Amino acid sequence: MHTIKTKMIIIVTAVLVTFSACLCGTSYYYINHLETEQASDTLNRTCVENSSKINELLYRTEDTVNLIAYSAVNHIKEPARLYDNAYREDMSDYLKAIFMSAAERIDGSKAFYVYYNRDMIKDDGFYFVKNKVTHQFEERKLKELEPDRWSEENDREILDAWYDEPVEKGKSMWIRPYYDDRMEQEVISYVVPLYSNGGLIAVAGIDILFSELTDLIDEAQVFKSGYGFLCGKDIKELYYNADPETEDKNSLELTLLNYDDMKRSEKTGTSIIPCRVKGKNCELAFSKLANGMYTGVIVPDKEIFAERKKAVDRSMLITAVVLILSFITVTIAARNMTVPLRNLIHAARMIQKGDYSVRVKKVANDEIGELTDTLNLASEIIEQSILSITEKAYRDELTRVKNPAAYDMKIKQLTSAILNDEAEFAVVMVDMNQLKRLNDTFGHAEGDIAIKAMCSVITRIYDRSPVFRIGGDEFVVILEKEDYADREKLIEELRKYEKLRDMNQAEPWTEVALSAGMAVYDPRKDHTYQEVFNRADERMYEKKRSIEGIDENHEEEDGSREIVDSDQNDTDETNQTDWAIL
Repeated sequence: MHTIKTKMIIIVTAVLVTFSACLCGTSYYYINHLETEQASDTLNRTCVENSSKINELLYRTEDTVNLIAYSAVNHIKEPARLYDNAYREDMSDYLKAIFMSAAERIDGSKAFYVYYNRDMIKDDGFYFVKNKVTHQFEERKLKELEPDRWSEENDREILDAWYDEPVEKGKSMWIRPYYDDRMEQEVISYVVPLYSNGGLIAVAGIDILFSELTDLIDEAQVFKSGYGFLCGKDIKELYYNADPETEDKNSLELTLLNYDDMKRSEKTGTSIIPCRVKGKNCELAFSKLANGMYTGVIVPDKEIFAERKKAVDRSMLITAVVLILSFITVTIAARNMTVPLRNLIHAARMIQKGDYSVRVKKVANDEIGELTDTLNLASEIIEQSILSITEKAYRDELTRVKNPAAYDMKIKQLTSAILNDEAEFAVVMVDMNQLKRLNDTFGHAEGDIAIKAMCSVITRIYDRSPVFRIGGDEFVVILEKEDYADREKLIEELRKYEKLRDMNQAEPWTEVALSAGMAVYDPRKDHTYQEVFNRADERMYEKKRSIEGIDENHEEEDGSREIVDSDQNDTDETNQTDWAIL
């Protein structure tokens, strides 16, 4: 017959093993979920940023060609007049002028052309290519676009794509990337068929360097070993791979577990797709571009889930220590421990359910008391570990303020308060001045120092409010309670730092120079948090333009560089292109 001590050892050991297994499983699930959510947010946010930058170039190109098409259609009311050589020559001169002016403002524009209807007028129009040396557009002979010169099958497909296909479909379209032997560079083209009174008069188009897109992909920072790519609707139709370890940028040894994941959606949104690259487990996120291509990012699991492995190892070690200590404690127990053991079992069940705050009351300074202390210590350590993991998930690594994940949670809280008519807050948007120039001149390490210095000023002024880093040098402060009441005094203190940085001093990165904007929630007109944020963001950029505009004018007078206000150009072009071609 087994002794009570033996039975107790067997029972308690079984309970502890069960508890440890449940605890490890629960910890692993929680940690895995948290790490996956953070990785998904990072990868998809990078995809959105990449696609936004690329789409900005694509939309500007579309607006330019569409503007030319609109002007041409308005000037050619009677297509039959194109048979008049003099009229057609005047029209070509007019289109050349506006095409030249517009194309020069597009980054990476390489060529533009107008090809009159081949069925009406044989081989007439114009064709301009940017000189590699002078970077000026020079007119080439139109015969370089004639079908006779497209002898290869691939070239014939391209000719069909930029002339025959848009004419056949009767709409503007992007052509997939291709290598142009005439320019000896890879380009993508946007072409528009021009119609007047129901008849085709010409095809207009512009070529931009494919490298403009790939450069943006190369610039994307995705963890340490992650990289971006460009592909067609099917990822097997790869156009560019930014993997630094791959020499062939047009191939990718990738295997998706389910190709339908990409075919059914335009973006991964809030999820990531598991895949294998060169035999390694990776995660993938993607987003569709304006020209029908897809941009995506790939990161190895080993890097994404590095913290998960460390946390699991720590949890396993803690569990092993708990088991060993518990076993030693139980084996030296020599008396009736029924009541204390019931308390321990109850605590283990509570921890199994996820309540790591449970503590067992110590009733005696004996072996059961030691077991109680051990269980309490283990629960406390595990609870602190989970709190530490949670803290890291919502803390920005560089500045130690809250990160975008914490910001999203705060927005949800404010949205709930708005819906319940309980909201009273203000939003302060802060952005650093001249960060790009600082990075370009002194390096990103000094830029990081400048960001931390600015963050220190913000947290000092708003020491009772949550501060969030939502971008590289962009910070948001949510003012509530005391800081909300003192918002005017606090914003005035912050505005002391609204200035230009003196780039001629010995260490300009130590100087704090920022732009800020504040907006107060008004329940009479604000229905969402985003409306308040947009006002604060707009006021910040108004201030930023007024401050950095002085710096831009100074640099233009010195002749050091030319700064083009691309935002204004985008606005002007958008205002000029409010029309429809067809």
